[in-house]
Amino acid sequence: KEEVKEEIKEDADKEKEDAEKKAKDEDVEPVKMEILDEEPEKPPKAELTEQEKGIWFRKEHIPDVSPFVLGSCLAKLSLPDKEEGFDEVIFAWRPEAEAKEYARKWAKEKKIDTRLEDLEPSSWFRERWQKWQTDLQTWQRKQVEF
Repeated sequence: KEEVKEEIKEDADKEKEDAEKKAKDEDVEPVKMEILDEEPEKPPKAELTEQEKGIWFRKEHIPDVSPFVLGSCLAKLSLPDKEEGFDEVIFAWRPEAEAKEYARKWAKEKKIDTRLEDLEPSSWFRERWQKWQTDLQTWQRKQVEF
């Protein structure tokens, strides 16, 4: 290792002398070359804070799925099961129970602030709405007659 350093120093000295001679011939200032005996500093090792260690998914500024598609598929969201025909289902980042709980909570939070595109009123609502409309018309007629 020391021999290699000596060879490098000798080569650098020769290059320096050659550069000085060439500079004198061309009237150009010589380039100063420094030899570092020390090894360069290693970059600092990145360490995560406790809060960063608890984050499993990073927040993206641009979503993977458009809000329209997410809203139309949110009601059907589920994790894969063997019953669906998969040979094997591996949950790499959490055990199955925790993964299902996380997906359930995530879907519940998204349902609060995501527009549901394919939401249709039920038959119960339609019946109640129809009854309300007829009652409203009756009241309006009575008001006009009064």
